[in-house]
Amino acid sequence: MNYQKDTLKNGIRLITVPMPNLESVTAMIGVGAGGRYEDARTQGIAHFTEHMLFNGTAKRPTSFDISSELESLGAHFNAFTDKEITAYYVKAESRNLPKILDVLTDMVFNSKFEEKEIEKESRVITEELRMYKDEPRSWVQNIYDQLVFSGNPLGWEILGTEETLRSLKREDFLTYLDDWYRSPNLVVAVAGKIGEEEALAEVRDVLGGRGPGEVGELPKFKTAQEEPQVLIEERKTDQTHFVLGMRAYHRSHPKREALEVLVSALGGGMSCRLFQEIREKRGLAYYVQAHWQDFSDTGSLQIVAGVNNQKAEEAVKAVAAELTKLKEQLVPAEELKKAKEMLRGDLVLGLESTNGACSYFLGQEVLEKKIETPKEKIAKIDAVTVEDVQSVAKELFIDAGLNLALIGPFPSSDRFRQILNI
Repeated sequence: MNYQKDTLKNGIRLITVPMPNLESVTAMIGVGAGGRYEDARTQGIAHFTEHMLFNGTAKRPTSFDISSELESLGAHFNAFTDKEITAYYVKAESRNLPKILDVLTDMVFNSKFEEKEIEKESRVITEELRMYKDEPRSWVQNIYDQLVFSGNPLGWEILGTEETLRSLKREDFLTYLDDWYRSPNLVVAVAGKIGEEEALAEVRDVLGGRGPGEVGELPKFKTAQEEPQVLIEERKTDQTHFVLGMRAYHRSHPKREALEVLVSALGGGMSCRLFQEIREKRGLAYYVQAHWQDFSDTGSLQIVAGVNNQKAEEAVKAVAAELTKLKEQLVPAEELKKAKEMLRGDLVLGLESTNGACSYFLGQEVLEKKIETPKEKIAKIDAVTVEDVQSVAKELFIDAGLNLALIGPFPSSDRFRQILNI
């Protein structure tokens, strides 16, 4: 898949990805800032800002004006906020690229932030926060982050707290935008049926006049865990939801592909080790998965599952046993091949859509300021050996690094702390 990267004089980077066989186009604006870019008083402001950018500009005074104009073009639009990135996107027929770029850039750079809209949106996000709290499968991730990244914004809920949501004022949003929504921190990606020069001209026309500005640096995350940790949110539930994990590599680590292959073999699909052992053989869970949460300076490998309350200890022990096997035994060649093919398939299939292509290229440019092509990525995955996978397991799977977060009817963590060994 070909792409072109251009940098405007003010520092805004443009990624164009031609997909001539399609009839659609996605335009996406990414900002190198998210939930990690907050202080204790402004928790949730990154995500709150995302909401506010859909609530009206001088040219399009209300959220209805924005949504109505986009939907009159048959467009799909949304946004997302993560710990280190926020992105806004619109997808439509390729002939509507100039129109959707006009709406998208107007939203991101000209929103009004009226006090009445801030008050209304505060109530909306509060309900969103309460919804997630009522879903243990989702909320247990927040408990885990609190445990692993204690004392750092990485451990905070992206939505903020009900208290901070009520306290944020217009000046807070304007300060946040001035700090982080600066040209060198912005990437625009356009993927689909486009001409590179046409797309570059459109972006230069609407964004070329923005000032350059400078962006600050975040302090690095530092920790020294010396023993297993457990954090429980006691609830009267019919099912225990847990995350068992450990700190892992940052996103640019040289062993990242080996870790990705390990995670794929461990919990990447229905034939993976955890699914077969925990669900198919033991019948302990409906869902069980593994994934790697990667940041600029740290990361976390996590196993998530929902199990019968009476079987929670058995499930945690069974997961720990699978981690031990990966340390002590080389992954069979056929299993290694399958894990690689799953990663390859996820990458290739994701790139078949304009949204997927935008996310792939924009995400790398925002977070790493460089792009690795799909071909280069696949070559690195293919180069991983069984010895590489075992080396990662031995390095990361140690008793002192284990972290267990649970939501369930358990008043004490002692019973779980005693079984945290691999």
